[in-house]
Amino acid sequence: MTEKQLEEIKKFANSFYEKTDQFHDMRHASLTVKYALKLAKDYPEVNLKILEAACILHDIGRINVDEGHPYESAKLAKPFLQNLEIEQREVEEILHAIRVHSVKDI
Repeated sequence: MTEKQLEEIKKFANSFYEKTDQFHDMRHASLTVKYALKLAKDYPEVNLKILEAACILHDIGRINVDEGHPYESAKLAKPFLQNLEIEQREVEEILHAIRVHSVKDI
């Protein structure tokens, strides 16, 4: 994944976060990125761009539902990520991380 693709992901996500509540906006996604990257320092095998993309997209589904939003977020993100021409393996890893970010699914 390129920096340009990551910037496109941020713009896409922001279009959803602009319409959500104050607790699940782009600031929340940015803080999630910040803390996830700090945690990832202990795991050198983690692809940081995939991690960042998943963190940015993890709550976009809240625009439609609260309960089950991880699955809705992945559903909304999938066609966008595929259109960005990100490698399919990376798309699947991002979507997996989004789907399992719920405590219920960990």
